[in-house]
Amino acid sequence: MKNIFDYSTDVNINSDELDIEWIKQPSLFMRYQEELVMREKIKTKAKENIEIIEAELDKEIRSLMTENKVKVTESLIKAEITRNEKRKKAVDDCIEKTYNYNIINGAVKALDHKKKALEKLTELYIAGYFSEPKTNSSITEEKIYDNISKKIRKGINKQ
Repeated sequence: MKNIFDYSTDVNINSDELDIEWIKQPSLFMRYQEELVMREKIKTKAKENIEIIEAELDKEIRSLMTENKVKVTESLIKAEITRNEKRKKAVDDCIEKTYNYNIINGAVKALDHKKKALEKLTELYIAGYFSEPKTNSSITEEKIYDNISKKIRKGINKQ
């Protein structure tokens, strides 16, 4: 399955554009949530496929053992099913589908964390955390120059 999601970009936050991040967040989350549901369906079908293959193999093996007058034991049947190439391929496919599901599931969780981070960053923004440093209003540039001038004059007068 080709990956059309850019997880690392989608979970990043540009703190200089919180408004845009908030606008994108719901649709981004929904896109990943829809993908998660679809991949869960695919994973469930892959598991079901394994069960169907195992049931078919069980029936086939029991039939062959009975025809050949071999004593049927559950452990022997289970071993034959496990060794079967068709089942091995189905298990590999299921592992791959589960992996893909888990990746998207992790992305959905990361997007939930992104939402919480956006909330906290917005609170910091409202509190003025990202604003430019402010000078004390009682200390103006003019007062600073006056103080420097006075100190220089005092130094000259002492000589």
